[in-house]
Amino acid sequence: MIPIHVRAEWWGGLALSVCRQEREWSGHVIDSLRLAGSLLGALIERQQMEEALRRSETQYRTLVEGANQPIVIVDHEGVFRFANSAASVDLGIPVEQIQGRTMAEIFAPDDATEQMASIRAVLETGETVVHRRRTRIGTASRWYEARIQPLRGPEGEREAALIFLQDISQRMEVEGRLLTYQARLRRLSSDLALSEQRERRRLASVLHDGIGQTLAVSKIKLGAMRASARDGPWPRVWRNSTGCWTRRSRTPAP
Repeated sequence: MIPIHVRAEWWGGLALSVCRQEREWSGHVIDSLRLAGSLLGALIERQQMEEALRRSETQYRTLVEGANQPIVIVDHEGVFRFANSAASVDLGIPVEQIQGRTMAEIFAPDDATEQMASIRAVLETGETVVHRRRTRIGTASRWYEARIQPLRGPEGEREAALIFLQDISQRMEVEGRLLTYQARLRRLSSDLALSEQRERRRLASVLHDGIGQTLAVSKIKLGAMRASARDGPWPRVWRNSTGCWTRRSRTPAP
């Protein structure tokens, strides 16, 4: 019996027998059986790997197709290798018409150039990046947040970019309105501060002018009263030691 190994583990055996007569097998026949056992083991291993790959692809497609966000795979040349149904809806193109086409065939030239620059950077560095960008699709323009990460091949090479997209147009619109309101609020606050400053200056000027005029008139009147007191027998206005203005009758000199 020749053992059959699959993935370095015993799977079964291959036996060849003659029931009618006794026979001693030659080395050539034994070597042939061993070769047949090795080939059979390799075939079984390949079938198991293909079955595991089919199950993995089925699970992967179920997961990706069930996602509510667009998911695409783009290679070094900018060719779409995969797109899920959500991506098809956002792009307005059937899935079978996305796969095999390039970024430049779907997006505007400047958008395709910027997107490919990000994809090539990820494939060169192996680092995941997240960015926001406004993208034109047909006649419409949308904001997308893209998470780009390298997709590795069987030997670990970075063969394509796996891109998860999220439409954030509404979020960006709300953020834009919020920034506008904040800017308007800052302008109003600045205008209010300037108005308050101008009003304080106006009030200070009015008070200063009014008090100055009152003091000037009072000074003139006091001067006149003093002059009258010196020249005739009218009451003399004077300031006592407490700082209060008083008056007393002046008795004419004999």
